[in-house]
Amino acid sequence: MKSSIIFIQKPIMYIKHTMIKFVEFHRIGNSSGVTGREFDLSIHLVDQDGPVEQFKNIDKSELKVLINYFKASNIKMR
Repeated sequence: MKSSIIFIQKPIMYIKHTMIKFVEFHRIGNSSGVTGREFDLSIHLVDQDGPVEQFKNIDKSELKVLINYFKASNIKMR
């Protein structure tokens, strides 16, 4: 979506881009996952100290797609 992100899980999350302080990728360069082909993603909001949500074991084939999406949406990445 152009101005927000929706995560379809229980419960469904709706986060506007303006609420996102930054996103952070973990375990990108190492193989500590079960197959070594996964990474984790944390989303940090402007009004909170810690991550609002963490997504674990995302397939590395999705990494480039997520990076391009965050770049196009002007969301800071770490």
